[in-house]
Amino acid sequence: MMVWLLGCIGSDNPVTVVPNRPGGVLNHHIEVGCGEVRELSGSLELTDPITWCDQGYNAVRGDLTLLTQQPDLSSLSCLCSVGGELTLSGDMLSLAGMENLERVGGLTIEDAPTIVDLKPLAGVEIEGDVELVTMRLLASVEGLDGPVIYGDLVLLTESIALRDLSGLGATEVHGDLDIGWTPGLASLTGLESITRVGGDLSVQGNHGLLDLQGLEVETIDGTLRVSNNALLESLEGLDGLTHVHGWMFVQGNPLLVDLRGLGALVQVDRALQVDQNASMSSLAGMEQLSWIGGNLELLYLAELTTLDTLPPLQVEGIVQIKDNKKLKDLDGLDGLVQVRSVRLHDNDALVSVAGLAGLERATGYVVISDNDVLQTLGGLESLSEIGGDLRIEDNDALVDVTALHQTQRVGGNLKVLDNVALTDDAAWALVEAVGSVEGQVLVGGN
Repeated sequence: MMVWLLGCIGSDNPVTVVPNRPGGVLNHHIEVGCGEVRELSGSLELTDPITWCDQGYNAVRGDLTLLTQQPDLSSLSCLCSVGGELTLSGDMLSLAGMENLERVGGLTIEDAPTIVDLKPLAGVEIEGDVELVTMRLLASVEGLDGPVIYGDLVLLTESIALRDLSGLGATEVHGDLDIGWTPGLASLTGLESITRVGGDLSVQGNHGLLDLQGLEVETIDGTLRVSNNALLESLEGLDGLTHVHGWMFVQGNPLLVDLRGLGALVQVDRALQVDQNASMSSLAGMEQLSWIGGNLELLYLAELTTLDTLPPLQVEGIVQIKDNKKLKDLDGLDGLVQVRSVRLHDNDALVSVAGLAGLERATGYVVISDNDVLQTLGGLESLSEIGGDLRIEDNDALVDVTALHQTQRVGGNLKVLDNVALTDDAAWALVEAVGSVEGQVLVGGN
């Protein structure tokens, strides 16, 4: 006798024929052990798994996607391995039935709002990504006890019950580590053993976190993002971080007052962007930072008054300081000698740019615009070469631009426009003083 499986098998694979066991018809009361692999070739989607074990299989070579309303997964108790992604979703109350599962290529549990724990998955070897998404009653990650996450670890649970990450056994994450949108999360305890993240590290939208204690990461091969954590007051927990190989974003954390907790950080290979942290009055906390391989962007920091806590920095990209309403000066940027570009825009309290006194060359543009009380450009006397445009626009109080008379070359356009306190004669005097302007010259509205 032969039993034919009629189901959703991958279209590039024929329906598989499995010989019946001696003794007659298979039924779901027969337990299929894991000693002998009886593998379905291809992928499978199940909405009612009750009779699947009757077919004699105990493994799926491709992906297995299950959407079920059954209270648990006991009807899949025969399942030993999934070569591809195992995706589970539905109103299950428990993952009971997964105790025989030994290996999966990846694990996704999504839209499973009633699962409380992952204990039936203890001991499962996961060879790829682990994603837990929209599991609103999840109270524990115990069961994810493998030492290595070979892909991404994504926890976007929306859970109000998950207080920490105790029970997570990972010591390495080769892909991204994304901890987000889990409002009950009050601690990152459980991540202590992870010292290197092979991809991005994101901590965002966790409205119960006060700090990042529990993190012991030293190196991030991708991007670091700490954003939109409503109660976050401190970056403590990042104390061991020395190197971010990608970008670094600290943004949208309304109670964060400074950057303390980043005291070991030496290098950011791409950009460092700090923006929209409404209470941030200081950049204190990055005493060891010496090199940024891309941009330094300080944006929309309403309480920031000074940059003087910054260490001497080398910035290879753009220095952009924009819309910081209380920032009075640029002291703290004294170590800059060469950058790609500079943009100072819409800083309402900025009265001095003397903090840029060491700047000698910008390979790109220099834009100084919409700084309402800035009267002089004193401090830019050493800026001898600008590879792109020089734009001085809409600075209402500006009366003196003679600091730029020493500039030998502007490789793009030179624009001095709509600085209402500056005379056109002073603007034209700047044009005449510059050694060479290779683009257009526009003067007016001064």
